[in-house]
Amino acid sequence: MGSPAEAGDGSHTHSQRDKRQKLTSNPNRQKPRITRACDQCRTNHARCTGAHPCVHCITGKRECSYNGKYNRGTAPPVWKASEEEQAELLNQFGWGKDCPPRRAAKIKSSTEESRQEYETEQQQAFPVHGSLFDRTRCSLNQRVHHKQKVSIFRFGDPPVPDTDSSFGIVLPPETKARQMVSSYFENVAPIVHFVHMPTVNSWLNNMLEEYKGIQSRPIEPSKRAVIFMILALVQSHENAESSEGNADLSFRYFQAAEKQLDVETGDIRLPTIQARLLQCIYLLSRSRKHQCWFIFGTVINLIFAVHLHRKHGSPDSTGQPQDLITSECQKRVFWVAYVLDRYLSIVLGNPQLIQEEFVDQELPAAVDDNKLTSTSMVVDEHDCSMKSTICQIKYISPWPSEWTLNSSPRLGKIIGHLQKKVYPLQSISPNERRDRVKEIEMELSSWKEEAATFIYLKESNFSNRLTVFQSRALKLALANIEILLYRTYLLDDADEYLSAELRQQTAEKTDLCLEAALRTTEMINGFSMEVKKFKASWFAHFCGYSAIIAIYVFIIKQPSPTNKVKKYLKAAERCQEQIKLSGEVESFARRCTTVLEDLYAEVVAKLGTSQITAVGMGVPSPPDSTERDLPQEEQFGGYYESGSNIGVVDKLDRWGFWGLTGY
Repeated sequence: MGSPAEAGDGSHTHSQRDKRQKLTSNPNRQKPRITRACDQCRTNHARCTGAHPCVHCITGKRECSYNGKYNRGTAPPVWKASEEEQAELLNQFGWGKDCPPRRAAKIKSSTEESRQEYETEQQQAFPVHGSLFDRTRCSLNQRVHHKQKVSIFRFGDPPVPDTDSSFGIVLPPETKARQMVSSYFENVAPIVHFVHMPTVNSWLNNMLEEYKGIQSRPIEPSKRAVIFMILALVQSHENAESSEGNADLSFRYFQAAEKQLDVETGDIRLPTIQARLLQCIYLLSRSRKHQCWFIFGTVINLIFAVHLHRKHGSPDSTGQPQDLITSECQKRVFWVAYVLDRYLSIVLGNPQLIQEEFVDQELPAAVDDNKLTSTSMVVDEHDCSMKSTICQIKYISPWPSEWTLNSSPRLGKIIGHLQKKVYPLQSISPNERRDRVKEIEMELSSWKEEAATFIYLKESNFSNRLTVFQSRALKLALANIEILLYRTYLLDDADEYLSAELRQQTAEKTDLCLEAALRTTEMINGFSMEVKKFKASWFAHFCGYSAIIAIYVFIIKQPSPTNKVKKYLKAAERCQEQIKLSGEVESFARRCTTVLEDLYAEVVAKLGTSQITAVGMGVPSPPDSTERDLPQEEQFGGYYESGSNIGVVDKLDRWGFWGLTGY
């Protein structure tokens, strides 16, 4: 190893070494900031010890040099460490003689404690967002918005199109407007149906008459906002494969709705909540999950303010009970918000906003919009526009339709139990985790028995195509919950402290996790051909992302490749490619792909390129050079961990899955 060019004289070297010894000898003192890194560490963006040679160059058997240009004034002297000091540094950073390569003994002995400490630190530092691709893995959103002035409510989302939000420009011609509203109820609404079609058509008529000068009384801003959001959703849905210009057009409708809601005054009206809930669904379809989260919080507060979570709802402004249309739409709005709350808690790793112990609202009736009036309704359990929405609510809501508390818990309730019991902030022992997992398994088994006719029936047996889509969504949700329930066992497969019984259980739960992951990838690979719906399916992207992570971690953790690795790898590779192709630039799907490529590189290193079978995958390319030019603190979203240079497997062993998926 060559000597550093700026080593300086002996007095400077000894003076700096004395300062280092004083700082490291006092555990209460803050660790010194290394103002200069060696050339190798600067290239790899690793935390350098500032010595010559540094710890990373010693362990990597590389030449350590400080020949790079220093741009922060006078270059500080470099500490030339003796052999004794090198050994001391290696021990200090867990690379001593007694520590095996790539895995320090002290890290191994404190796996669970370190994992919990890191999770607590991260949740305190980042209480809103819970995903690695948003914070700690050089996420795209941090780089893109690094020099832009972005609202805190949109930070991390794709850049906002530069559009003209003028009110008069965005309204389409009358014929086109009517076609788009009709398309909403035919193609979009049946899955999340919470507005009343005849009522919306009457609002559209009034709005068109207002523009023609026929309507003398102006329509309420919240009702205008509902119309604009329906146009935005339809435009986004119909042009999922179209140009960026069409995407901008859908965003113009969104901006027009936002402008109407900004000028709204007076008491809280149902259309106000409906418009904002439509905004949430639109933002998710456009991968703007952060902005969606903040608007969704407003939706929940408005729901609580007018007591839509209670059985009798809220009276109208005159103090009289609402008509049947208003009453049913209130139920629809609340339960769609409840389902969305459960899904968002999975994707973002945030606490659920609606607690079921405070809910006694009834489920909406199975009634077609055309058979629902202010004074009467004709219920049809077999064929109505609400069928798919009710199926979703029925199997997600906390109580069954009969409202008997001794029936099996709903899937939404199981999700809440899983988050609290399997992923608590406090550390739990393997035995305690086993008991909690068993409890969740019993709840999940009971739910699957009740929902069997909906989730296990062949798609060819469904008469309604929209019911097929809803069945797929529930199947994905079920598989994703099973992955979350069992994936922690992937990190225990090589822990020697486990008893024989726990080892056997670990093997069984690992297989269950992989089976759920394989089902997820196969489902996504199967229906990704329906390009429009898959491109807009943010939840499908997340479920696929979670499944691929489980498969890749399993492969990386294996001491040697096994026969079943090839099957899992092939499915994961294809699913990753589908997610990548479906995502727009800076979209939710693309950010998922960025993290997956890091893990995929580890898989390639583990198996070798001869084992990589997927067509078109190959070895992932290194990140663009412009992405690596940012300082480390900015790459990692303002947070930089001293052990960031260690491998993916070591990070998972220390910190668990929290950094990758939110919890």
